[in-house]
Amino acid sequence: TSYTFDLQSQESVQFDLTTNAFPEIGEEVFEYKAIDKNGNSDMVSLTITTVGNVQEYADVEIGSWNDPIGSFFFTMDGTVNTKDVATQNPEKVDFFFFLGATNGSAFAGPTDPSLKTVFDICDNGCATSWTQYNNTRFIYPAPINAADFDAIGETYDFPEFNVGQSGTIANNLVNDDIIFIQTVEGKRGFIKINSING
Repeated sequence: TSYTFDLQSQESVQFDLTTNAFPEIGEEVFEYKAIDKNGNSDMVSLTITTVGNVQEYADVEIGSWNDPIGSFFFTMDGTVNTKDVATQNPEKVDFFFFLGATNGSAFAGPTDPSLKTVFDICDNGCATSWTQYNNTRFIYPAPINAADFDAIGETYDFPEFNVGQSGTIANNLVNDDIIFIQTVEGKRGFIKINSING
């Protein structure tokens, strides 16, 4: 962002300037150029770095397809939901958990085929009746380890998410695994596996 000030009438001037940085995470350079009445000019620049505030959901318990606590996670409010609730709100589902013979303990996004093979029981609300399937992506293993995860504070500069290296499922998970996720809205985050029963 650049600003130019043409100071023709005074030898010196003081003023306050209020401007807004973009909300996107990263660096933004502001350039200011002043020109005096003799045509002399000078340029100064200011770099602003925007970091993301971390929304933490700690000690989340999520179950497999046959567990009453629910298998579907909404990142918008950090809640775990049952299949019935998820079927009524498919636009809110970012990922789900299941335990299977082939994939072991796994997180997957709604576009992964396991949603239909594992949860499409066709009782009072089949997965096939969903009107939206959010394309949540996973990079596993993540580019950080468990110690890095534990060191994340209130603000954190999440790395770029390479969609080309991602998939719709993170499977065969074990304790202390870290998964890098990106939601369909572009929200990035990490999941740490604390414990697995089953």
